[in-house]
Amino acid sequence: MMDWKLKYKLSLLLVLLILAGCATGGKLKDADEYYKQKKYVPAVLMYDEYIARHSHSAEETIAELKRSESYYSLGVQAYTRKNLPLAERMLYLANSESADKLLDDVHLELADKAFAEGDIDLQLEHYNYIADNIKTSELVPVALLGRIRIFLQKLQRVAAYRDYKRLWDLYPQSAEADSARQVMDPEIPWFLQNSRRNKEAGNYATAIAEFLMYADYPSSYFEEIINEVSETYYLWGVQKMMAADYIKMMEYFGKAGDYTEEIRTRTSADIENLCRQFIAAGDSLITVGRLDEAIASYERCYIVKPGYAEAVAGIQAASELKIRFARADSIFQQAAIKEDRKDYAAAKKLYEEAYKLNNKADARKGGERMENYLRAEKNPQDFALEIIRDYKKGIISRNVNLKYRELVATFGDQVTTSDWKAMFSFGEFKYEVRIDILGPGTNYYFAWRVHLIERSIMPLNKASEQMMKE
Repeated sequence: MMDWKLKYKLSLLLVLLILAGCATGGKLKDADEYYKQKKYVPAVLMYDEYIARHSHSAEETIAELKRSESYYSLGVQAYTRKNLPLAERMLYLANSESADKLLDDVHLELADKAFAEGDIDLQLEHYNYIADNIKTSELVPVALLGRIRIFLQKLQRVAAYRDYKRLWDLYPQSAEADSARQVMDPEIPWFLQNSRRNKEAGNYATAIAEFLMYADYPSSYFEEIINEVSETYYLWGVQKMMAADYIKMMEYFGKAGDYTEEIRTRTSADIENLCRQFIAAGDSLITVGRLDEAIASYERCYIVKPGYAEAVAGIQAASELKIRFARADSIFQQAAIKEDRKDYAAAKKLYEEAYKLNNKADARKGGERMENYLRAEKNPQDFALEIIRDYKKGIISRNVNLKYRELVATFGDQVTTSDWKAMFSFGEFKYEVRIDILGPGTNYYFAWRVHLIERSIMPLNKASEQMMKE
């Protein structure tokens, strides 16, 4: 059986709980009563007290909504009495959609009041609140236009242009957007000046991005900006051309030409001149036998001007020459084999055939060398004498005859001379050519060693050396 003291304690606890519930429920009812009587200040205080003690309950949510409505009503009352600072505070605390609809008007009037008092920083704060915190407000365009004017007054042009873009992006049909255009238009040259500096410094990507951004928004400088975009793309293309990046060059030239006809004409001329340079370089490389490089030069034309007729012709000519030169090289190798086998007649014919195909000095000299072998084998003495007679267009023979006449002028018939003689010397295909002039007390013994294959002459004494001089 339960002790009576325990029963008493349990009954007392139950009564206290019931009384506490009635008390708190009574506070909420009291707050509602104040709310109905439009006594919003005590209503707010009682709602605050109730919410503080009953968090995370359904009743708390109801109390928060009614507290918000109370703040809103206080804000409306303050706004009606033109107590704008109080209205701002109450509506801010209301934190509701209906409060925001009135709060933007409050901030706008406060901004006007700050303007009238010459406090542009406070004016800017009110515009900021509308533009940044009540983004659905119909007064956002007004706030943005106001901010643009203040930013320009503070020389914060970048911030002003940022709001200008936002105004045209979101409210292009508004009267404020058109007014902002008139306000911003005189500032555009300042922005363009900075972009031009980027262009002149070679920061083409940055300059183009800036120019295009300015072109996207209304101003009286649109044509000037478009010309700058075209010119910057052109300069970028020229830079790539100098770096031999012809694919990028064509990309930027193409974009430059998309904007202005003048630049399109200029890029066409540059491309034509570049092709002419490729063709000229290819032609020069062909003349020195660098055929693969010549073909590569011609092919560069295809990058900038596909199907360029002279490039096609150059590649065809170079390809045909490659075949011809390959045949010449093959024949030249055959001639060398024949030479090694001392079949000089056959080697001479092959060297001459190779020379006709490729005009190489080695082939020409090979043919001449074979001719020397053939003549050296047929009649070496006559060949040696001919080499002496032909040296520098006969200088040796003329000087020897002059020396003979000088002695005859002095000694007359007492002067005698031997015939020109050629005799075998030491070494294969080497002969010695001699002639003597004899006079009273004065004799000259001229002698030269002749290499028949090389057609070279070496004097064998000082007197002979003198006869070889001009």
